[in-house]
Amino acid sequence: MTSSAPKSEQLRVLYWRSEILQVVYWLHGEGLGDLVDIELIRTYLGVDTLENLSTYLELLVADGSLVRDGARYDRQR
Repeated sequence: MTSSAPKSEQLRVLYWRSEILQVVYWLHGEGLGDLVDIELIRTYLGVDTLENLSTYLELLVADGSLVRDGARYDRQR
């Protein structure tokens, strides 16, 4: 599957921030889990590979949007 992510790095960061947070909050809202790992996020994003996904997740941890718990991530409360 091809992504519609923007070409500029700054816009890609915003794009993936939005996409990742939507998945994390949706999974929580549906009762499918508070803690999610990178593979579950990748599955729900519908991308086969996104090599920078861990980078984007760490940016979300750094800005306080997500909390990392080992290899899993949780929404900020």
